[in-house]
Amino acid sequence: MPKRLKSVPENYLKRLKTIQETDVLKEQYYTSRDVADRLVSRMIEIIDRFNVDVYVDSSAGDGYVAKLLQSKKSCLKETILFDLEPHPTDNSISINHQDWLDLKHLPVRNTKSVMIGFNPPFGYRGDTAKKIHDARI
Repeated sequence: MPKRLKSVPENYLKRLKTIQETDVLKEQYYTSRDVADRLVSRMIEIIDRFNVDVYVDSSAGDGYVAKLLQSKKSCLKETILFDLEPHPTDNSISINHQDWLDLKHLPVRNTKSVMIGFNPPFGYRGDTAKKIHDARI
């Protein structure tokens, strides 16, 4: 018979608090600020190399990555953001409340090159990401 705990371990309590403070059950994990900073630095290299002038984010979440990218890369003509349940960090971010998979055409015209960001919800064991990937390919 397994040994019963007399109290809940502190790390469990911290994890429970994190779950309560975020929308984990809705699988709304947003990119950490540190990771976003590194990601945007790499994206800027790609934007410069391929003369990208439109950025599209299919799972924009809170819009932080797009906002950071806009602040560092003024050559972008347009940023188009989508999310099923957008939670913009401030009013300067406009996120389309729409399922990316329902799009027939991207609303992009007169552009040289488009970069599409794709950080889908992964779900339990990656099931949600696999469904999204399979539906789009």
